[in-house]
Amino acid sequence: CGLGSGLAYNAVIATVNKCFPGKQGLVSGILLMGFGLSSLLIGKLYQALTPETSGAWRTSFTVLGVATALCVGLCGLFLEKPGADFGPPPASRRRARAENPVAMEATTTQMLRQGSFWLFYVWAILLTAAGLALVSQAGGMARELQAGISASSVATLVGVIAVCNALGRVLSGRSALLVPGFVLGGLAYGGVTPTNTAFVSSYYGLKHFALNLPIFVTNLIPASFGSTVAGALYDASGSYRLCFILVLALAAAGVFVTLALDLSDRRQLRRSKSTN
Repeated sequence: CGLGSGLAYNAVIATVNKCFPGKQGLVSGILLMGFGLSSLLIGKLYQALTPETSGAWRTSFTVLGVATALCVGLCGLFLEKPGADFGPPPASRRRARAENPVAMEATTTQMLRQGSFWLFYVWAILLTAAGLALVSQAGGMARELQAGISASSVATLVGVIAVCNALGRVLSGRSALLVPGFVLGGLAYGGVTPTNTAFVSSYYGLKHFALNLPIFVTNLIPASFGSTVAGALYDASGSYRLCFILVLALAAAGVFVTLALDLSDRRQLRRSKSTN
């Protein structure tokens, strides 16, 4: 599932973004709404289609697998990579250079040599790990705060994160407090992925975007341990307090990395002006 999702993600994002040069953040955000909304849709469908009997999940997985194969196969017929000469109009290129003077057309090797790449890479790891830690423990948090809550209600609460995750991708009692917390967490987590695509395209260009983006999204590998660490913290303490502290610490570290990236851009801009 993970391999298939990664292959589809990179192929779709790299192809469609080239069709809308200059609007990578918005376009990728709209596309990635599918990821967020599918979490709510599939979760509710799975609850409805899977009876509480042993082995019934196999039938649900088979149905979902066939549906996914049909969807990917049919929709793939409509995707076509733009030609090499396809690009933004001159006015858009001039505006993009004015808005981001440190941008370049970089190969993957050149991109990996940039300090800005590694700073943003660390930022993406921190924020994605925080989001995954929240998502992975959301169901348990809901059960702990409200004893006896039904499986359907838990799926809906976790779906709040999914919906806000989707919205965040476009906009980059005690149990009642959980909902706004999930809303904010979902919006923040959802803003990471479209920001990734916009960063790679605006800083390192579209010429090598199809290879540069997959290299960048390898940040998901170390970030995935956010959910593992959150689970280990709960197992060790028996409380979600440490999970919340983990999410807050990762978010705070992300703020410092953002400031460091801004400082790096300012220094590079000053060096560029002095050279010119």
